[in-house]
Amino acid sequence: DKICVYKSEEISKATVFFEKAKEYQGLQFPIDIYKSLVTLILFELSRIYDKSHQNIPAKFSQEYDLKIYAFISAKALTKIKIQDVLDEFFVSKKYVDKVCKKFYGSNFSGMITSIRMWAARGFIMDNKTNKLEKIAELCGYNDYSAFYKNYKNYFGVTPKEDMMFYKENRKFLS
Repeated sequence: DKICVYKSEEISKATVFFEKAKEYQGLQFPIDIYKSLVTLILFELSRIYDKSHQNIPAKFSQEYDLKIYAFISAKALTKIKIQDVLDEFFVSKKYVDKVCKKFYGSNFSGMITSIRMWAARGFIMDNKTNKLEKIAELCGYNDYSAFYKNYKNYFGVTPKEDMMFYKENRKFLS
């Protein structure tokens, strides 16, 4: 299980440090130097750990819930799965659904679907692309048929029908 996430550059620094230390293998140093090195290593590890956890509020607080909600909202148009949230915040599926319900009014999948559908409608209204497959991809769908089905269920019309409506009525809607 993940306890702490380290940036690759910090891992690189530690690797360089240990590679350098190998050069001095077999040499005798006073015990105070070893104590100093161990203290330095522990200090650096502590600093890295504190740095990586400094902005994490207490679990199950309003602020923590907002971080979960913001994370989900920011990634809604990607291929996000609930497991991504669980891995990031170490909470249960039930807790994620509770947070989504609290801030958005529906569970995780309902929130993701809603955000994606309104984004899709926005792309259709913008009329920047006629390719509905591209719009589906921009909204986090791998499969156009899943996008089509969700769109039809959500708005009661197909994406193509919506696109035609907005094209025909553009001058009235602007």
